[in-house]
Amino acid sequence: MINAILFYYRIECTHFVQKKNQYHFQSNTQNYCLIPTFFSESYIQLINTVIQELKKRRCKCHEIIPNIKNEFITVIHETPYLLLKLSTTSKELISLSLISSYSIQSRFLYPIEELSRNHWYEMWCEKIDYFEYQWSQFGKKYPLIFESFPYYVGLAENAISLLNQVAFNKYPITLSRRRIHYYDTITDYYNPLNFIFDTRVREVAEYFKSKFYTNPFVLDEIILYLSYTTLTKEEWILFFIRMLFPTYYFDLFEEILLDGKEEHSIQFIINKNKEYEILLKKLYLFIKSKVSIPTISWLSPKD
Repeated sequence: MINAILFYYRIECTHFVQKKNQYHFQSNTQNYCLIPTFFSESYIQLINTVIQELKKRRCKCHEIIPNIKNEFITVIHETPYLLLKLSTTSKELISLSLISSYSIQSRFLYPIEELSRNHWYEMWCEKIDYFEYQWSQFGKKYPLIFESFPYYVGLAENAISLLNQVAFNKYPITLSRRRIHYYDTITDYYNPLNFIFDTRVREVAEYFKSKFYTNPFVLDEIILYLSYTTLTKEEWILFFIRMLFPTYYFDLFEEILLDGKEEHSIQFIINKNKEYEILLKKLYLFIKSKVSIPTISWLSPKD
């Protein structure tokens, strides 16, 4: 692989380390990472447009380096790769302040339609149809999934129903990440291959959802964030809808059914569903005290 990098990129490698299917190395103290990709060349060109705009605004992110043919994708041993020039190798975990400041820095970027993921209703309806098909075909092979899946589809359908009930006016669209976790490092956060455009509450909702599973008392942090962040009425409701939709379950669902991950990995999610319901009920009541949100009977206090 060292010779391939020299041939395709004219870069001499030092401190070469392979981590699973990725190759990390240095050249003149600069850190790089060669990674396999399933993206098309045209999609990477769109990502590179975002990178160049971020560079103009002095926002940190990794760069994608073209090869000697001035193409971003390089096929090596029949596998397509991308070369990232890393802006940092920090192992420090991301924070809400980093997410918020990056959102502010990148707020003037013009959204690229092909990278936009703010059409939640259509995407979620399509996802649920797909997941239900997978469950009907293969679910019986996985007892935990077979039994738990209808519950999480119910949560998803509640989120979709709420999304359909609210007439959303225009709300800010900003640079976001396809998926984010509280345990991601800053190095992970600056990876442009995760870039999309969506409402600014997407990242913080996903951050809090993932954090709940190691810190069930995250509600205080959520309320603090909501209290000191200027959100529109639509964003308050979108934040709750995002918290309601169980991406954390469906991500593992796909990894188990399609990627061969061990089924027991989803058990810790299932074990905490009652605690997460309590979080949702408290969050719903807090948001309902701030903005008008449709009634959800199972989240509302009983008379």
